[in-house]
Amino acid sequence: MRSKLNTKKRSVMMTVLLVVGFLGLCAFTAVTWKTYSNQYISFKYPDTYKITDEEVTSEGYDLCCELKGDDISMVQISIMDFDEEDLDNDLKELALSIGAEAMKSEIENNELYRNVRCSSVEKVTKGRNTGYGVTFSATLMSFPIQGECFMAFSGNSLLALVMQAENASYLRELNQIAEGMVVK
Repeated sequence: MRSKLNTKKRSVMMTVLLVVGFLGLCAFTAVTWKTYSNQYISFKYPDTYKITDEEVTSEGYDLCCELKGDDISMVQISIMDFDEEDLDNDLKELALSIGAEAMKSEIENNELYRNVRCSSVEKVTKGRNTGYGVTFSATLMSFPIQGECFMAFSGNSLLALVMQAENASYLRELNQIAEGMVVK
C-alpha cells in the first residue's frame, strides 16, 4: 500500500514538474521584433504579426498590422498630412478631442460590432505621441473583443489608430506597437 502511494506521489510530482518546466520554457520564449519603416512612419512589431493593406491616398497613408492567421487582432494606422501651422495648441486639443469623439461614434455605430461599450474620451499618451483616445469592448461576429482608438498630432501629421484584439494579451502587444510609433 505504501509503495502504491509513493508511486502516485512520484507520478503527480513528475507531472507537476513537467508542466512547470513547459510553462517556464513558454515564458522565456523570445519574441523576435521586426522594424517597419517608410517615408511616413516607423515602428517595431512582433514577427507573429504582418503588415497589410498599405495604401497611399491623397490625404496621407494607411496600413494595418495584424496578427498572422487572425483577422481580428490588429491595429489600423492612418497618417494624414495636416497643415497645423494655422492651429494653436487650444485648437489642436479641440480638433483631437472632436476627432476622438468621432472615432468613438464610428465604433458605436459600426454594423459589424454588437454589444458595444465605450469609455469617455480622455487625454492619452502612447510613446512619443500625446492625444486623445477611447477604449471599447464589443462582440465582432461571435468573438468578444476589446480595443482602443487614438488620435494625436505628430509634426505636420495627424496619427489615427484603431486597435482591436480578442484578448488582453494581444491588446498589450498592439499597445507596444503603438507606443513605438514614430511619424516622420
